[in-house]
Amino acid sequence: MNKEEIIAKLRDIARDVDALLVNISTGKDLSVVLAESRDTKAAARAAGMTEAEISEAFQAGLS
Repeated sequence: MNKEEIIAKLRDIARDVDALLVNISTGKDLSVVLAESRDTKAAARAAGMTEAEISEAFQAGLS
């Protein structure tokens, strides 16, 4: 994944987390969202993104 794809994925995960908090029955199991989050965060670190950049991308996906 390139940096733009990682940022988009982090935003998607944040939206999933936000939806889970609002309504647990979003169609995605919490364990799936957490696994995607771990994988995407690892990819972000491997792409050289800082924790601040990762956090910023994630926050952008929250309502």
